[in-house]
Formats: sequence, C-alpha cells, structure tokens
Amino acid sequence: MVFPGVELPVAAERVHLPPRANADEAFGSVVSHCLRHMTGNWAALVERRDSEGVHQMRVALRRLRSALSLFAGPFRPAMAAQEEEMRWAAGVLGRVRDLDVFLEEVFEPAAVAHGGDPRLHALAELARERREHAWDDLLSALGSERFRALVFETSAATLVRPWTQGAEAGEALLPAKAFARERLARRYARVRKMGRGVAKLNEHERHDLRIKLKKLRYAVDFFASLWPKRRTEAFRERLGALQDVLGEMNDAAVARALVADILATRTNAVEAQAIAYAAGVVVGWHVGHLRDRAEKLEKRWSAFVAAEPPWVK
Repeated sequence: MVFPGVELPVAAERVHLPPRANADEAFGSVVSHCLRHMTGNWAALVERRDSEGVHQMRVALRRLRSALSLFAGPFRPAMAAQEEEMRWAAGVLGRVRDLDVFLEEVFEPAAVAHGGDPRLHALAELARERREHAWDDLLSALGSERFRALVFETSAATLVRPWTQGAEAGEALLPAKAFARERLARRYARVRKMGRGVAKLNEHERHDLRIKLKKLRYAVDFFASLWPKRRTEAFRERLGALQDVLGEMNDAAVARALVADILATRTNAVEAQAIAYAAGVVVGWHVGHLRDRAEKLEKRWSAFVAAEPPWVK
C-alpha cells in the first residue's frame, strides 16, 4: 500500500456536513473523514517511523470506533466485521504509543527531577528496547493484507451503505441535527452523572470519566458544523482542558502498569530490584503532583459544567 506525497503526520480535518444532511449522509461523511485521517499518516509511519504519526493514526481509529458507538442503530451492526479489525489495528498502534507516552511524558519529567541515577536510565533502556519490538510489529501490520482489507472494506461500505437496509434503516433518514442532538444529550448526561463529586473519584473512576469525555469530544467534533461556531468552540475548549488534566492524573497509573509488565519479564534479581526502584521514583514523582492536579481538576470541571452545550438551542 502506497500513499504518495506528504510524509509528515497529519491531524484530523474538520468535518463539514450540509445543514440539511440526514444521519446516513452524516455517517458516511464521518467514516470517510476518519479514513482520510488514518491513511494520511501511513507514509509518516512507514517511511519515517514518526511517533506523532502513530498518535494521529491511533486517534483516527479511535474516532472511527467512537463513530460506530455513537451512531449505533442500523450503522454499527452493518460495520461489525470492520469494527473488529479496527480494534486489532488500534491495539498494535497502542503498544507503540503507550511506550512513547511513557518515555516522553511520564518518565522524562521524573528523571530530570532526580538527576542521572543509572537505575533510571536502565528502566528507560528497557522501555526503548520494548518500543523497538513494538515498532517492528506495527510496520508488519501496516504492510499486511489484513490492514489493506480494513481500509478497502471500510471505504467500500461508505459507497454500498449497508446500514440503509433492514428493519432499522429508517433511522438513517432522520435529520442529522435531530439525530445528533439526541445522541449527544445522552452522552453528555452520562458524563455529568459520572463526574459528580469529581474530587472524590478514585483512579479507576477518573480513567472511566476521561474515556467518556474523549468520546463526547469526538461526537461534538463530528457534528460541530451544524451549530454556531463560537458556542461550539467554547464548549470544546473547556472539554479539552478537562481531558488534559485527567490525562496528567493518569500518568502514575500508566507508569505502574507499564513497569509491572516490564518487571514480569525480568529474571535477574539484581536487575529487577534496580527497575523496581526506578519505577518507585517515577510513580512517586507523579503521585506527588496529584494534589495540585486535583485542585485543577475541580476548577476545570466547574468551568465545563457551566458551559452551554452547542446542541441545546
């Protein structure tokens, strides 16, 4: 598979829906938009091993899967086979991305704060080694017939439109604006309920809230062109700020999970002890910042719930 031209990573473009679009037209546009985002980063990964390209392609797949979940009804069952393959591709990308995040955003600030301890460098080397293996797996996946089939079959579905057939096909003809209003209101209500008493949420609950917010953000992006730009941007800005602080608070959990996985493969007791120490330093550094981040979380949650959702009027 070759995508000629630009080898730089590309971010998602804006989705532009006609004001009178129906759900069928909106779904086809969103899927095509996500495919362009995904394939637009293929060369950046294969030709340059670009870490930002990994991130962007993973986001494209997340947006695709989020679209299937959001539209549901007749749309999701019609794409069941492709959704399973999207999950596979996202998993291969995720193994590289998780190690990038660990090294650049989780490990690096803690290591800088603790100087040149060789035990910290040993942990970083193991993570880099693991990332190299993950890259090999990713490049193999991107060059495979399985990945080509995923792109082709998902693209073909936007032309064949299998969701317009069957008992629930009438839902595909609903006006996109009314369809979006009902779907987004439901997601927004779940987020509001989950975030009550946000300061008292435990690590697992914060993670779940972060995932729900991410899905809400994608949903708002898909239908943003149907609502007033100023109100939509204000809502997205507060939503994004809330996601950012929840991501920062998740860093300690990311460090714990990754290091536990690395330690499970160590048979040398001395090496394992050094890695465990390094892990304690990294996790401890992030835990030490949780109080400040918790205060930031409360402020940003208050700002978010005070913002008027763009689909309300």
